[in-house]
Amino acid sequence: MAARRRCVHRVPSAGHRLSEAHPPVDTSTPEQLGSLVKSELERWKNVVARAKLTAD
Repeated sequence: MAARRRCVHRVPSAGHRLSEAHPPVDTSTPEQLGSLVKSELERWKNVVARAKLTAD
Protein backbone atom coordinates (compact mmCIF):
# COMPACT_ATOMS: atom_id res chain seq x y z
CA MET A 1 0.00 0.00 0.00
CA ALA A 2 2.75 2.47 0.92
CA ALA A 3 4.60 1.67 -2.30
CA ARG A 4 1.47 2.40 -4.34
CA ARG A 5 0.96 5.68 -2.49
CA ARG A 6 4.54 6.76 -3.19
CA CYS A 7 4.11 5.83 -6.85
CA VAL A 8 0.92 7.89 -7.19
CA HIS A 9 2.57 10.92 -5.59
CA ARG A 10 5.28 10.80 -8.27
CA VAL A 11 2.70 11.48 -11.01
CA PRO A 12 2.52 15.30 -11.07
CA SER A 13 -1.20 15.66 -11.80
CA ALA A 14 -2.25 12.98 -9.31
CA GLY A 15 0.13 14.17 -6.63
CA HIS A 16 -1.11 17.74 -7.00
CA ARG A 17 -4.78 16.72 -6.77
CA LEU A 18 -4.09 14.57 -3.71
CA SER A 19 -2.18 17.42 -2.05
CA GLU A 20 -5.12 19.76 -2.52
CA ALA A 21 -7.71 17.29 -1.24
CA HIS A 22 -5.85 15.68 1.67
CA PRO A 23 -3.13 16.52 4.17
CA PRO A 24 0.35 15.19 3.38
CA VAL A 25 0.88 11.48 3.94
CA ASP A 26 4.11 10.28 5.47
CA THR A 27 4.84 6.82 4.14
CA SER A 28 7.22 4.33 5.69
CA THR A 29 8.30 0.74 5.47
CA PRO A 30 7.06 -1.85 7.96
CA GLU A 31 10.51 -1.78 9.57
CA GLN A 32 10.38 2.01 9.99
CA LEU A 33 6.92 1.78 11.52
CA GLY A 34 8.11 -0.92 13.92
CA SER A 35 11.03 1.27 14.96
CA LEU A 36 8.72 4.25 15.52
CA VAL A 37 6.30 2.19 17.62
CA LYS A 38 9.17 0.80 19.70
CA SER A 39 10.65 4.25 20.36
CA GLU A 40 7.25 5.76 21.20
CA LEU A 41 6.45 2.93 23.62
CA GLU A 42 9.77 3.47 25.38
CA ARG A 43 9.24 7.23 25.50
CA TRP A 44 5.74 7.05 26.95
CA LYS A 45 6.63 4.21 29.31
CA ASN A 46 9.21 6.53 30.89
CA VAL A 47 6.71 9.42 31.09
CA VAL A 48 4.14 7.21 32.81
CA ALA A 49 6.75 5.86 35.24
CA ARG A 50 8.06 9.33 36.18
CA ALA A 51 4.53 10.64 36.71
CA LYS A 52 3.61 7.49 38.66
CA LEU A 53 0.46 7.05 36.59
CA THR A 54 -1.67 3.94 36.84
CA ALA A 55 -4.46 2.49 34.75
CA ASP A 56 -7.89 2.42 36.35
